[in-house]
Amino acid sequence: MKRKMTKLIRLTQALTMLFIIQVVAFPVVAIEEEKPITTASETRLSVSSSVMCEEIKDGKPVNVSAVFSKKLDRINCYTRFKPLDRDTTFFEDWYRRDKLNTRKTISLKPNSTWTYAGIFVQESDMGPWRVEITNENGDILHVLRFSITD
Repeated sequence: MKRKMTKLIRLTQALTMLFIIQVVAFPVVAIEEEKPITTASETRLSVSSSVMCEEIKDGKPVNVSAVFSKKLDRINCYTRFKPLDRDTTFFEDWYRRDKLNTRKTISLKPNSTWTYAGIFVQESDMGPWRVEITNENGDILHVLRFSITD
């Protein structure tokens, strides 16, 4: 029994090291996948940029990353938009391990150019995440991927 436990611990350590090597050797900053949306309207919602970060200070994202510690209190999705001349609603769908964890409904006022929403980090939140930013029609405007680790 002790021998099996030792092998399990070594395997866990090896997998952890492989993950760390991957993150260090191939760093990424909040991978973005943009899908342009074309509609007949000239006032469509359009994402300029979007990043994952630890906090927002003076309207700007701080500590932008794609890998976050489980020791953080909060992780935020900061998004910049092209200004519109009307009230607009969009959604952020937060997925953990491809399962919908939460949906944020966000309203933008006319001429607003940025907003953010986040989650409070819990011990059980470790693993891969993605945030899908969608418009009122369900069209995906942006996808961000990140991970929560030890």
